[in-house]
Amino acid sequence: MLGQYRRQERTAGNVERKSKTSEPRRDNNSLSSISLILTICTPTERRNVVQMLLPTVRALLTHSNVEVRIEAGEFIAHIFELGRDYDEEFDSQVEDLQDLLDDLDKLQTDGAKFRAKRDRKVQRASFREIFASVCGEGEVDEQVKISLNETLTLSSWSERVQYGAIKEILGTATSLHLQQNVFVREIFGLGAVPLRAEPVTRGDKLEMKKLNAACHKARQKNMLKQRDKRMFL
Repeated sequence: MLGQYRRQERTAGNVERKSKTSEPRRDNNSLSSISLILTICTPTERRNVVQMLLPTVRALLTHSNVEVRIEAGEFIAHIFELGRDYDEEFDSQVEDLQDLLDDLDKLQTDGAKFRAKRDRKVQRASFREIFASVCGEGEVDEQVKISLNETLTLSSWSERVQYGAIKEILGTATSLHLQQNVFVREIFGLGAVPLRAEPVTRGDKLEMKKLNAACHKARQKNMLKQRDKRMFL
């Protein structure tokens, strides 16, 4: 993946053209995979990847597919988060930073009529968060409901990337694994698996069913009495 983007970057004049026509699924998968790898890289490894890929990923902001544009924007926000972690002066080392901020600002206010209404709405919402993050004026704050008594808080782009990857793999079983899978819980610092209440037995279910039936019968009986009274008034 890294080699592919490096070859694109070395081909003069081709990056912008390819960014507008390349296959969306391939670009999205490449960006999300590299972003996930970066969450476990050393600061030195991150620095090398960031310097190599940032110009190419910036070009993907002009892609014709809204999902690729958003994925590229989130990747850039993630890069800035990681860069500031290992270097407080990271922003000053980014070439044409103001041009990048202008591009992100345009995407968060894009009202081009040739884009689908839904695409414009999703893009603006996504790039408002991305723009604020790159400017250093906003932080990730996403709440994920795990169970009735437990919520996962995603407070960084790295955590959001990791959660997105796990959700992509586990699908509808994500909540269950967040509740019971020790390894998955360790990734997000959720601690030990909480003690669970005693499971409801078949006998308990029958008793609850009988109780509900009795309550329903009593309500119906009372309603009939009240109706009879109104009829005689």
